[in-house]
Amino acid sequence: MKLNYVVSVFFGICLAGAPFFIVSFYNYNFSKLADHDFEEKWGAPYESLRKDSRWSLLYPVTFVLRRVVFAFISIFMPNSLMIQLAV
Repeated sequence: MKLNYVVSVFFGICLAGAPFFIVSFYNYNFSKLADHDFEEKWGAPYESLRKDSRWSLLYPVTFVLRRVVFAFISIFMPNSLMIQLAV
């Protein structure tokens, strides 16, 4: 039981910290997007994102946050069907 608790806390911290990591990583490397070597190494996370606007870099953050909210509602509100449908 303790192992399950420790693992769930670890993954909870990772999920909560993921949006901050994504924003900092994308903003730090935004100027390197035109570099061929950088795109060769890190091109997959930037694939299908517009590289001319920083606003497009927020899409992965909103994606992760939507998934976290969905998981939170599914776990902590299993009997609230209307709230689950609204979200």
